[in-house]
Amino acid sequence: MNFHLLVHLDKMSDNLNYIQNQQLERYYKDIQISPNTYSNVLSEWVTNQQRDTLSSIVGHPTLSSYMSIADGQSISRTKFNMIEVSMRLYLGISLIKALQAMISPAGPPPEKED
Repeated sequence: MNFHLLVHLDKMSDNLNYIQNQQLERYYKDIQISPNTYSNVLSEWVTNQQRDTLSSIVGHPTLSSYMSIADGQSISRTKFNMIEVSMRLYLGISLIKALQAMISPAGPPPEKED
């Protein structure tokens, strides 16, 4: 490789590092520090771990089949249960209610008058 090209690439990487550091500083300025910050961060981390684990199990067929054998249920029932658990954890509603909300987001249709 050409020496000048290496120097140019090195300068570009320094510039990118500088930009990333500026963005991080801007981000940390916006964060509000409160007494419960650590517990909030910890609970968010745990929530993300649970969500990612459930998504991974539902998304990978081999993991789904492994879990369904362990539960003694069909693969589709195991996936349904895991999706329902994730909906309850993060939305506070059951999967049936979430599906009903997707089907009719404005609620039930008005009653017909005779």
